[in-house]
Amino acid sequence: MICLRAVDERNWRAVTKLKVSEEQEHHVSSSMGILARAYAYHNHRGTVKAIYHYDILVGLLMYRDCDEINSFVLDQLMIDVNNQRNGYGREAVKQVINLMKEDSKYPRITLCYIEGDAIAKYLYTSLGFYHTGEVDEDEIIMAYDFS
Repeated sequence: MICLRAVDERNWRAVTKLKVSEEQEHHVSSSMGILARAYAYHNHRGTVKAIYHYDILVGLLMYRDCDEINSFVLDQLMIDVNNQRNGYGREAVKQVINLMKEDSKYPRITLCYIEGDAIAKYLYTSLGFYHTGEVDEDEIIMAYDFS
């Protein structure tokens, strides 16, 4: 069972120890980078959620509001190198989609992944995200519409 929990005084140290494989470091921010980004976007409801499999910390995600594009932005998703390929990222994204849908502030979610990251591309397209046709340097822009 996967659940999303707040990062707080009880778990933040464990969160900072999450790591991805060396090959993924170009595709995914570090846990400290994710926490910093959420702080930087606190005026845009920047939110970090720790991803747990039962009581075991397995990953981290971050999302925020973006009024400029009338969309939620799923900025970051990381699953610790020791917990990958178990479906935890997929379930976490499904849960965050539901949270955003219930919030109903925007009609869509936007995200990007680094060109060449076939795992991210497969994950997001299999969940209903589609390519918008936009590219920002090496980042492919995708969207998910609630309608």
